[in-house]
Amino acid sequence: MEKFREKLKNAKQDMTWLPEAKARQENHAWLRLSFAIGVSVLSALRERKMTQKDLAEDLNCSSLPQIS
Repeated sequence: MEKFREKLKNAKQDMTWLPEAKARQENHAWLRLSFAIGVSVLSALRERKMTQKDLAEDLNCSSLPQIS
């Protein structure tokens, strides 16, 4: 057990995830709103049996990236 604790104490910690996690936490409200808008748009498209490509053509703009 002592060897394990020694190895754990000397282990290098990976903190590369921390800035991204902080940004997500700070933008939580906007991320939720963005998600809700995306779900609403996809629901409306499905009700109308439309694809994102159909919507882009109706709006006379380039095709949007597909969301699965």
